[in-house]
Amino acid sequence: RLEHLLQHVAPNAYPTLKTQLVEQKLELERRAMSTTFHPSSFKVDRNKLLVELKGELKILVGKAPVESQTKAYHIQFSQHHGRLYIQQFSEVPHG
Repeated sequence: RLEHLLQHVAPNAYPTLKTQLVEQKLELERRAMSTTFHPSSFKVDRNKLLVELKGELKILVGKAPVESQTKAYHIQFSQHHGRLYIQQFSEVPHG
């Protein structure tokens, strides 16, 4: 799954984003946890090539949910030779 996502990352952002995702994956594995994200809405800013995605992040141990949080994320894209790439993925801070 991780490699599939990374195929869509801009070449100049690849090392940083891969490191970020691998660190998160290892931390979840270390804690014997997993997550699921259920999107509820999104906003697209075509001029900025930015998507804000909101939804429910569920944290599970095994198949048992232990925590549920409303989260928002920004997905920043870049365009190169007519192709969209993921440039950055970040959580939107509350407030």
